[in-house]
Amino acid sequence: MAIRYDVNFINPFLQAVMDTFLKLANMNLTPGKPFVKEKGAPRGDISGIIAIKGKLKGSIALTLSESVALAAVQGLMGAPKQEIDTDVRDLVGEMTNIISGQGRRVLADMGHHFDAAIPEIVVGKEHIINHKATGPILAIPFNTTEGEIVVEICLEASSFKR
Repeated sequence: MAIRYDVNFINPFLQAVMDTFLKLANMNLTPGKPFVKEKGAPRGDISGIIAIKGKLKGSIALTLSESVALAAVQGLMGAPKQEIDTDVRDLVGEMTNIISGQGRRVLADMGHHFDAAIPEIVVGKEHIINHKATGPILAIPFNTTEGEIVVEICLEASSFKR
């Protein structure tokens, strides 16, 4: 039996990803085909993970390739970066926070209130994302001219519809 997340809870976060990258880093994103991710390493080099709780409990992760992260910092700060450093980590954390906030604000307007934690940042080619829920991981890739971004959404098993 297929597992289906309610798009009314997912789309506000995906729109927030596209809006945030366009406004902060002047980067246009093209959504790819969503897939259910198996446990294991993400498809990028740096991730911001934020826990959410309310009607749904879980987490959202924003994973960027190094090239996208460096381009985002240059787009925002105007200065090129050669490697993932404190500025890049801070930017990914702030973007994760902004995306979570914008998505939660849209859901609040629909009558669904959520709280969020402080983003956790993990870095490295084989880093692990520890989602804050036990449900399936829905992954949505986004393509940019600089590389790939993947948004992962993981909600408690009791939160999704069968």
